Amino acid sequence: MPPSEAQVWAALRPVADPELDQSVVELGFVHEVSIEGDTVAVAFRLPTFWCSANFAYIMAEDMRAALLALPGVARVRISLVDHFAASRINAGIEQGQDFRAVFGAEAADGLDKVRQTFKEKALLGRQAALIQELRQREWGAARITELTVGELAALPPSEAQRRYLEALDVAEPKAPAFVDATGQPIAAAGLLDHLRQIRRVRMSAEANGEMCRILLEARYGRTRTNDTTAPQGASA
Repeated sequence: MPPSEAQVWAALRPVADPELDQSVVELGFVHEVSIEGDTVAVAFRLPTFWCSANFAYIMAEDMRAALLALPGVARVRISLVDHFAASRINAGIEQGQDFRAVFGAEAADGLDKVRQTFKEKALLGRQAALIQELRQREWGAARITELTVGELAALPPSEAQRRYLEALDVAEPKAPAFVDATGQPIAAAGLLDHLRQIRRVRMSAEANGEMCRILLEARYGRTRTNDTTAPQGASA
């Protein structure tokens, strides 16, 4: 059985813009979804014609992988539209090629280093949101920094907690829950300084995300899709 459109949208939602660490669905990048038999087609567009090709390639790769993981999907067609490198990106994704194979010398080190850099930034941005949430619950620095991964996972669930644990990706329950960019535990005495530093990462991503929404709306307008299975906030 082919997936429903609701299942397709749900599969796309965790795919993030690597720079912003925000869902491509929530940002309004996904323009159109269609299903024909075991083939799913997705068209997406970005805020400007000159958005970074490597970021676009990462999003396209991740969308393709997410949809191929759905039961009943044998083929995925990802189409980037209104972009200077759309033809090369679309052909490369269709053929399952990596970024370097498509862009050659322009690709420099490929996407692995870019992915790792933004993975680390995403971790710190999500960490800032969670620490802020715990401080709003009147948790002190010692209580926060002494938390283990297992203890954090056992707390009453929240979106900030879920997103942070997902980015932390640590299986050892006795490992410290909060570490710095080098993987070292954060000392209670240094928590506020650490928080001030990492909040800049989060605030920058949030500001850039809002700018992307503004640019996307200025480029295409803001109209709702006629598809009732599309999530709130998806643009068409």
